[in-house]
Amino acid sequence: MPGVSHRGLGNWIWLAELDCWKRALQVGCISDSLAAALRIHFCHVYNLPLKDTLDFIKSCDAPATSQWHFQDGAFDCVTLHGGFHDIYASHSPNVSQNACRRVLQQCHRVLRPGGCLYIATANPTWLGRRSPRRLVFSYADCLKQLGFRTVRRFYTEPSYDIQISIIPASRRAVLAHQGTTARTARGRLPKKLATHIGLHNFLYPGLIQLAYK
Repeated sequence: MPGVSHRGLGNWIWLAELDCWKRALQVGCISDSLAAALRIHFCHVYNLPLKDTLDFIKSCDAPATSQWHFQDGAFDCVTLHGGFHDIYASHSPNVSQNACRRVLQQCHRVLRPGGCLYIATANPTWLGRRSPRRLVFSYADCLKQLGFRTVRRFYTEPSYDIQISIIPASRRAVLAHQGTTARTARGRLPKKLATHIGLHNFLYPGLIQLAYK
């Protein structure tokens, strides 16, 4: 799959199923590499910096009617690259869940029908995590509750921030990827065994979700 930077942050765009490529919005963590990839495909790329995002969700007491300054249905694509990690780092767990929901509500509002929301985070179930596991917001469930009609999941390696490989989150796709990865038999066997028994969700450090309105 062709990439646009050494970090591969444009690779996922080739998987996005869009019929219009006019406007994209980066929310939260603004990545120059991702912005460069977006500008190749979209006519206009806008930014909502992390500070503005955190100000929007500063408190659980903020009015529920608060909105970003963009119009309804203004964008074909919205990206949240690592944005939830920043939200969790800035709030307590309970506040973080409410904050993530508010961000997703606004992402849904500013997307046009058929638009795509890209979310990239560390995989909370990856067995190689070095930091203690924290309460993780189940944004997959929230996406469905907010009305996103289709959500497609992909694993990434070596991380969500360096997307050299993007693998559909299914056992068949993971097995195919493992079969084509040039590693020693000793390195492949444990992963193949884990995948065969349905544990592939624990094997990869990065996670991408593409949600369509």
